[in-house]
Amino acid sequence: MNIVYVTDMGYLRPTQISVASALAWASDRSRIALHIIDCGVEDGEWEIFVVKLRKRFGSKFEINRHIVDVEKYARFKSWHGSRGIYARVDIPSTLAHEAWCLYVDGDTLFTDDPLKLEELYSDDFAITGQRDCWDEGQKTWHLERGLPWDDNRFCAGFILMNLKWFRENKIPEKCFELLMQYEFPYNEQDALNLLCAGKIGFLPDRWGCFAY
Repeated sequence: MNIVYVTDMGYLRPTQISVASALAWASDRSRIALHIIDCGVEDGEWEIFVVKLRKRFGSKFEINRHIVDVEKYARFKSWHGSRGIYARVDIPSTLAHEAWCLYVDGDTLFTDDPLKLEELYSDDFAITGQRDCWDEGQKTWHLERGLPWDDNRFCAGFILMNLKWFRENKIPEKCFELLMQYEFPYNEQDALNLLCAGKIGFLPDRWGCFAY
């Protein structure tokens, strides 16, 4: 199972805790391939990150570092001081030979075996995630610009991604084209909801729950 995180120095510590919780619950660590998309992690801190995980959880799982130059996203607005969110749009090319992945925000804590999520892979869906808690202002923004709106929207913080479908339908390219046209309230999450309309699945409530 491919589990993907995007992080920089500011999110490295919570990401390590999230990764540790996934490994702690995994029923078979040899089936876990971690992919850390690095948007600005110092080499020394990366080494500490890996050593701590290996010391606690052994050597059976994979851990891969994918270094990204975030300057390629400089034209887009930041989110809480970071543009790393746009790196998840590029996951289908970063993991060019993989069919599926679980993307996870660094502030996620696993409380069950992540491998159970493989049962939810379905070619009926491009993305499977938790229902988003949107507000009326977000809906109004879309409608005022003539953009379609569906109340059934996903939150991009914890999603199963059908990478093969994304590549076949050129979703990353289309997403960045939309982001050039519109400054969405919720950045690439809004763009992906538009592009994946009709192909969105929803997780059981026990997965991807919001803390509040």
